[in-house]
Amino acid sequence: MSFLLASAAFASAALAQTYQPRISQFFARDTQPTPVASFGNAVDANERWLVVGEPRNDDTADNAGAVYVFDVTTGRFLRKLTAPDGQADDFFGNSVAVFGSWLAVGAFNQDEAAPNAGAVYLFDLSKGTLIRKLLPTGGNLPNAGLGCSVAINDRYVVAGAAGRNLSRGTVAVFDRMTGDLLFDLEASDGANTDSLGDSVAVSGNLVLAGAPGDAGSSGAAYVFDASRGTELAKFDNPDGGAFDFFGTAVAFNGRQAVIGSDNGGDANEGAVFLFDLLTQSLIRRIDPPDLGNSLGFGHCLDVEGSLAVIGASSGRNSRDVLSGAAYVFDLARGEFISKVSPPDGDLFASFGGTLSGADTGNSVALYGNRAFVGAPNQDGAVPQAGAVYGFYPLAGPLPLDTFAAVGDFVPGAFDAVYTQFGDPVINDNGQIMLPSVLGGPGSKGGKRFAMVADIFSRNYGLVAQSGVDPGSGLIPVRFGQVTNNQQDLALFNVVVSGAGVTPANNQLLFGYDGDTNPLQLFRTGDLVPAMGGVLSKIGEVAQGRQNFQGQVAAVELAKGINGVTSADDSGLLFFGSNGVPTATIQEGDASPLLAADPYGTINRVGLVENVAVFRAGVQADPTGNEAVFRHLLGGATEVVARKGDTAPGAGAAVFQTFLGETISAFSDTAFRATLRGAGVTSKNNEGLWSDHSGSLQLIARKGDQVPGMDAGVVYSRILQFSVSFSEVFFVAKLAGPGIKKTNDCAAFLLQSDDSLLVLLREGDEAPGCDGAKVGVLQRVELGYFGSCAIVASLAGSPAARNQALWSGDYLDPNISAQELRRPFLQFRKGSLHSNLVSNIVRTRSIVLPKGSFDRSGAGLRGAGSPINSSGQMAICVQFDNRAKELLKGKF
Repeated sequence: MSFLLASAAFASAALAQTYQPRISQFFARDTQPTPVASFGNAVDANERWLVVGEPRNDDTADNAGAVYVFDVTTGRFLRKLTAPDGQADDFFGNSVAVFGSWLAVGAFNQDEAAPNAGAVYLFDLSKGTLIRKLLPTGGNLPNAGLGCSVAINDRYVVAGAAGRNLSRGTVAVFDRMTGDLLFDLEASDGANTDSLGDSVAVSGNLVLAGAPGDAGSSGAAYVFDASRGTELAKFDNPDGGAFDFFGTAVAFNGRQAVIGSDNGGDANEGAVFLFDLLTQSLIRRIDPPDLGNSLGFGHCLDVEGSLAVIGASSGRNSRDVLSGAAYVFDLARGEFISKVSPPDGDLFASFGGTLSGADTGNSVALYGNRAFVGAPNQDGAVPQAGAVYGFYPLAGPLPLDTFAAVGDFVPGAFDAVYTQFGDPVINDNGQIMLPSVLGGPGSKGGKRFAMVADIFSRNYGLVAQSGVDPGSGLIPVRFGQVTNNQQDLALFNVVVSGAGVTPANNQLLFGYDGDTNPLQLFRTGDLVPAMGGVLSKIGEVAQGRQNFQGQVAAVELAKGINGVTSADDSGLLFFGSNGVPTATIQEGDASPLLAADPYGTINRVGLVENVAVFRAGVQADPTGNEAVFRHLLGGATEVVARKGDTAPGAGAAVFQTFLGETISAFSDTAFRATLRGAGVTSKNNEGLWSDHSGSLQLIARKGDQVPGMDAGVVYSRILQFSVSFSEVFFVAKLAGPGIKKTNDCAAFLLQSDDSLLVLLREGDEAPGCDGAKVGVLQRVELGYFGSCAIVASLAGSPAARNQALWSGDYLDPNISAQELRRPFLQFRKGSLHSNLVSNIVRTRSIVLPKGSFDRSGAGLRGAGSPINSSGQMAICVQFDNRAKELLKGKF
C-alpha cells in the first residue's frame, strides 16, 4: 500500500494522487505532554474546522480537559481551548460538535450545578471566545453527566445526560442562540440504567438518542421532536442480545437512522443498523467484513451522503496489530468499500474508538470526502498521548444506479450515442421511458431523437427512433408527451412522416408494453364513431396508475367533416390499452349543471386512479361560461366550481377564470383561479381552493397573511399545487416585510387538520448542510402518495458544494408526527464518487427532470413524473470532467 504521511498537516493538493487515501496525523499541543491525555477521544469537522477533544488534559488541572482547533483543509493548528473555570476531573472535551463557527464542548463531570452534573460550553471558533455555558436544571442532578454527548445545528444544542435519574438518562435541548433550556427529553418507557443520551444526533427538529443500557443492555434508540419535546419513535435492538449495547453511537443519514451496537452482531464484535425514519422499519444490518479482527465495531461512527466510516476500537490494522481500525461502507447498498488504519498504530491505540469502552465521545468524523479518526491511546511524545488521523480523499459509488450516460451507445440505434437526455418518466416498478437526442455517425448530424426504455419484460433498449422506419411506413419525426404511470403500458405522442402522411394525419399516440414494437393506439385522421368525427389533434394525455383504470386524451375533431362545427369539435376520449374508446365527454353534450348547459371547449384533463378532472367552457351567459368538473370512470360527472360562483374564503368575490386543476385518487380536487368582484384588486385576485376536507375551501390567496409567518408576510403567487389524502401541497411566492429575493419562495403542506407546515423555504437553514441556507428552489417534483423531491441551490456554501437534493414522503400513512414529513437531504453537489473501476469524479450539478406539474402549476394529473409513489426517481448528474449520467433508484 502506498500511503503519504504528513505530520499535523495535509499533503499538498498539488501532489499526485496516491493509490490509497493520503493520511495526515494530528497531535496535541500540550504545555506539558501528559500520558493518557486522550487526545482524539472526540472529533468533529465541517467545511472550515477540525476540532479534537482531549478530556484528560492536565494543563488547567488534572483531567480538566482541552480542545484543539485545526484548519480542516490545510491541517494547520489554530488554537487550543480550555474551560475558563476548569477544575480537576471535569473532562472538558469528552464530546465535541461543530456547526458553522459554533463549537459545543461537553464536560460531563463539571460540578457547578451539582457534583458531576456536567456542563456544555459554547465557543465562537472564529474568535476562540466563550459564548456561554449551559448547565442542567431541575432535580436529580448529581452524576447526571450532561455533555457526555453533544450535537448542534442552526436551532439547537443537544446534550446527553446519561447518568441522570439513576442512569435512566435524559437529553437536554437548548436554544442555540439564547441558551435557554427548551426541553429535558425522557424516554416514555425509560428505566434505571438505560443511559438515554449516551449518544445523540440532531437534524432539523429531529433528535436521535441512544440508550445502550435499555433492556438489560440490549440497547435502544429514540427519536424526538425537539420543537415540541415529544417522542416520535423507539428503535429496539433487532438482534435483542443482552449486552449488545445497541445505541452506543447514532447518526442521521437523510431519512435513515444509523445506530451502532458495539457488542452486537453474531460474534459480539459489533454491528451497525440502518432504519427508515418514516416507516421505522429495519433497512439492513451492517457487519464487519473481517470477523475476528473487528472488536468494538460500531462504537463510533459518522456518515456523509452514502458513505459511512465505522470505527472498531480493538480491530486489527494492516500490520495485524490490535490498534483499532475504521471501515468505509456504501450505505446505499450496505457494501464494504475499504478498511483504513494508521501505519504506525500502536497496540490498543483505540483507533476508531474512545479511551476505553466505558468512555463517551465519538472519535470518528466525516465531512465531504475527508475522514478523521481518533486514536486516544496512541503513543506520542509520551505514552498514550493520543492522535488523530485524516484520510483524504474517500470516494464511494453513486447512491443511485446509472441508467445511461452521455456518450454511451444507444442499444438498437445503429452507430449512435446519447448526446442529450430529455425528461424521463418512471413507473411504480422503477422502469423508465427516456426521450433523448442522438449523436454519432448514425444520428444524421445530431438531428435524430430516440425513445428508450427498460419497460417490463424487454431489456433496456430502443423503443423508437426519429428518421427510421420501424416497418410500418410511418417514420417518426419528433416525440411529444411521454406518460408512464402503469406497470404494463407507457404512452408517447409522435409526429410522423411517410407516404400518404399529411398535416391532417401526422400525429399518433403509441402504447408500449415492452413485449412488442410500439402499438398505434389512434391517429389524427381516424374516425371516432363515439364522437361523430375525425381526429384533428391529440392534446394532453393522462393515465391511471393501474391497467383497468385506462387513459384519457383531450382531443379536437376536424370541423366540416361529419357535420362537426366549432360547437362540438373538442372533448375527452377515454380509451383502453388497445386504443379502443371506452367513453367520451364532448363539447355540446349536456353538462351536469342545474340548467344542463352544454359543454363548451374542453382542452385540459387529468386522471388519477379512476377519476378525472377537467376544465370546460360552458355554452351559457358569459358570467358563468366555464367550470371545473370531475368524472368517475363508468360513473357520474359532477361540478366542482363554476365561473360566477362565490369563492369560499374570499368575501363577496366570485370565480373568474380557472387556471389549472388536479385531483387525488380519492376524488379530492384542487384548482387555481382568478377572482372578480367587490374588494378584488391586482394584489389579491388569485387563489388556490380545494375540496379535500369535504367542502370547497380556500387554501391560499394572493395577498393573504401566511399563517405562522411574521405579520404582513403574504402570498404573492401560487406556483405549483397538488392534492392527496385530504392534504394539499403547494409552492408559493411570498411578499411583505423582510421578504427579499433570497427568501421569497417556499414549499408548503396544508395538513388534514388545516395546519400549515413549511416543508422547505428559501433563506432558511438548509437541512443537513451545516449552516448553508436554501438558495433558490430550482425544481420541485412529486410522485403519487406523497413522494417528493426538491433540488435547490445553497447560499453561504462554497461554490463546489452549493447545490443539494432533498426527498421525502410527506403523506406516508405511518407518519404520526409532522417533523418526519419534511424532506431529508439525500445528495449534495461536490461529493466525490468512484465506481472502483474508473477515475474518481466530483459532482458538478444535479438536475431533477420535470414532469409532474403542468404549465398551470397543477401537479399529479396523470402525466409522467421523474419520481414514483415509492420514492424511486430519475435524476441527471454532471461531473467535473463534464461527464453526464442519468441515475435511477431510491435514496
